[in-house]
Amino acid sequence: MLNDESIRWLYTQRVKLHLNNTKENEIDIEREWKTLQNVLKSAANESLGKTKRRNRRKYLKIWDDQVKQKLHIRQLETSNNTHIKVYI
Repeated sequence: MLNDESIRWLYTQRVKLHLNNTKENEIDIEREWKTLQNVLKSAANESLGKTKRRNRRKYLKIWDDQVKQKLHIRQLETSNNTHIKVYI
C-alpha cells in the first residue's frame, strides 16, 4: 500500500506530526522504543486504516456416514466421560 504515492505522503506526514509531538532525548531506551512503536502504529492506522480479519477456519468439506458415525462415537465418549470406544 505504501507503493501508492498519496498514501506514502500521508503516512510520512503523520509520522512527522507524531514525532514532533514527542519528547526528544529520552533517557530510557525502552520508553523511547515504545514511543516510536506507538508513533508508527498510529501513523499507519491513520493513513492506511484497518481491515477486518476473516475467519480462517477450514471446515470439513466432505461429510459422509463414516464421519457422522465417528463424530457420534466421539460425542458419546465425551458425554459419558469414559475412554472406552463404542463401535456401532
